[in-house]
Amino acid sequence: MNRPVFDNSKLLLVGDGDFSFTLALTNYVEPSSIVTSNLETEESIKRYKNACINMERLKEKGCQVILDLDATKLHQDIDLKNEAFERIIFNFPHVGGKSNNKKNRALLRNFFKSASSILSPSGEIMMTLCQGQGGTPVDSVQRLWPDTWQVVSMAADSSLILTKVLPFQADLYSEYSCTGFRSQDKGFSTTGGLTHVFQLQESVSVPHTLQLKPLPFLKGTLNTPPYLYSKLYNYKQIMNQSGCHPLKTILSNLKLAFSNLHSCKTVPESSQDSIIHHRCNSSLLAPKFLTEPQGGTSIGHSSFVYHLIKEPTGFIVDQSSGQCSVAEYHLRTSLLENVPDLLTTEDIGIDQLLLLHGLVFKKGHILDNYVPVSLELLGILPQEKDTLSESKKLFDLISKILEKIGVSVSGHYPEDPQLVESGTISVACVLQIFHCRDDTKRNLGAIWKIDFKNVKKKQQTFLAFLLDIPTVSQLSFSVEHDYLLWEPDFVKYFSKLPIMSPGNKLVPLTFYPLQFNHDMSFWENSEVSFDELFFHNIIRDVTGDCVRNVCLIDTYQEPDTHRISRCYRFTFQSWHQCLSYDISWKLQSFLRTQVAHQMAITLR
Repeated sequence: MNRPVFDNSKLLLVGDGDFSFTLALTNYVEPSSIVTSNLETEESIKRYKNACINMERLKEKGCQVILDLDATKLHQDIDLKNEAFERIIFNFPHVGGKSNNKKNRALLRNFFKSASSILSPSGEIMMTLCQGQGGTPVDSVQRLWPDTWQVVSMAADSSLILTKVLPFQADLYSEYSCTGFRSQDKGFSTTGGLTHVFQLQESVSVPHTLQLKPLPFLKGTLNTPPYLYSKLYNYKQIMNQSGCHPLKTILSNLKLAFSNLHSCKTVPESSQDSIIHHRCNSSLLAPKFLTEPQGGTSIGHSSFVYHLIKEPTGFIVDQSSGQCSVAEYHLRTSLLENVPDLLTTEDIGIDQLLLLHGLVFKKGHILDNYVPVSLELLGILPQEKDTLSESKKLFDLISKILEKIGVSVSGHYPEDPQLVESGTISVACVLQIFHCRDDTKRNLGAIWKIDFKNVKKKQQTFLAFLLDIPTVSQLSFSVEHDYLLWEPDFVKYFSKLPIMSPGNKLVPLTFYPLQFNHDMSFWENSEVSFDELFFHNIIRDVTGDCVRNVCLIDTYQEPDTHRISRCYRFTFQSWHQCLSYDISWKLQSFLRTQVAHQMAITLR
C-alpha cells in the first residue's frame, strides 16, 4: 500500500501469519474496529515464534482475534456471517507447499466468493500478491497469462472489479514481519509486491429471450428491439433525474450560452412521436459525414435508416437493411428532418435563434465511439446579409462557446457543397463542418444554408447548425468510452471527483477490465444476401455494449455447393459492469442461437 488510507470503519484481516501486520495497522486504525484471523489453530499457531505474543497485544488493544478461520468460508463463521465490512485485507495468500498456480487461483476464487458476501456495498477487498503473480499490466515482472494467478479474473466471478493497484511498502508497517513461506516460520521477499483493490459492481446480465419491447406513443406503441429500447429508456431517466449527468449538463450549458449571446426561442422536446417520420426524404437525412464513423465499412447512405413497419396498433422497428421508400416510416436520423415543419409552424424573428434538441437514430457497425442513438442540438437563425460571412461569425460564436467547456474545435469547408431541392426547402450542404482540433476524425456538427419558401411564396434564407451532444460531452469530460454516456448512473462508474463539471477529466472506476475473444463460424443462408448491419444489430441486442469489436477473420466458399462460410471474432469487454469469462461465454452461446434463428444461417 502506497500509504495508509484506512478509516475507522469495520475491517477484517484474513490469513495474517503471525499477526504482525495487524499489530502494525493499529498505528493507523482504531483497534476496536479490527477483526483479524488466521487459518492456524491454537496449537499450530505456536510454530510462529511471535504469534502468541502479538495475539495478546492485539487483544489488549481491543482487537478481535479469530483462529481456525478458513479464508474460503468466511461467510460460514458464526462471528462474521452477519457482518458487513468496509475493508477486507488478505496479504500474500498461498495454499501452502510448492507453488501451484491452479490451486492458488482456486484459493483466490473461493476467497472472493466468500468475502464478497460479508462486504458492505461500498466496501473494498485489498489483496496483496508477490511480483508477477497478479497478471495485470502493472506487475514489474510480466509472466505469461497461464503462469499467473489471474487475480482480476478470479475476482470477476464474484462481481468484483479492480479499481486500483498500489505498491506494497513493508517499511510503512514497522512491526510487520512477513512469514509463512511454504507454510513455515520463514520469511519471503515482498519487493515488487502489489496491493489490488476491488469493489463490488453489478455484473453484465445474460438475456434468456429476445423480445420487442413496447414504448407508448400518443397514437399507439413503438415495438422496439432491446438495445434501442434500453437507450430510449435510459435517455428518459437521464433527462428526468436531478443529479449531474454529462449529456444533460452539456445540453443545458450550451442552450444557456446561446441564450446569453442571442435572443433565443426554444422549441420544447415534444412527445416521442416526433422521432417517427414519414416520407424518407434523402436530402434531409443525416449527412453522410455524420453517419459513417472512421474505420467503419462503407454502407449505402440510406442503409443506416431504421425503417418502421406500420401496424394498426403502432409501429415495429425493422432492423434489417433496406432502401428508403417514400411510403415508409422511419426513425428520425437527424433533426434536419424537422426543419420543414419548424419553418412552417414557428414564427422566427430576425436575429432570433430557434433551438431544438432531440434523439436521432443511425444504424452502424460495432466500433469504438459509435452508438446508433445520439442526441442533437439544432439551431436555426434567419439571414438577411451575406451568408458566407454570417456563417463565419456563427462558426466563431459556436467555437467560443465550446472552448468554454473544454472542447477545442476547428472547421473546414466541404469540397463540393451541392444544392439539394426538397419541395419548399433547399439545403446547401454543407457550409462548414466542426471537428475536434486534436482529432480531426471526430466530427461534432456542421452549418447549413437553408432557403425556404413560405406560404406566401416568399423566399427566406436561414443558417442552421447541428451539434452532436454525446461527442461534445465525451470530449468535454474526457470520457474514453462513449456508450457510458447513455447510463443514467453514469457517475458511479468513475472515480470520485470534488465536482463534476465540463473540463474535469473523469477516470473510469474499473482499472483493468478483462477482455475475452470468442469466435463464431457459420454457413450463410444461400437464399438471401448476408446482411452485416442486421448481424451487428443482433449482437447489440444480445450483448448490449459488451462486444467492443467484431472482426471478420476468414471466409470460405465450398467448391461443389458454392456455399459461403464466414468466421467472426468478437471482443468482449465492459468498462461499467463486471464481466467474467463465464458470463462472456454465456453471452456468446446465446448469441449463436439468436443469429442462427433470426438470420437462418447454419452454425459450424
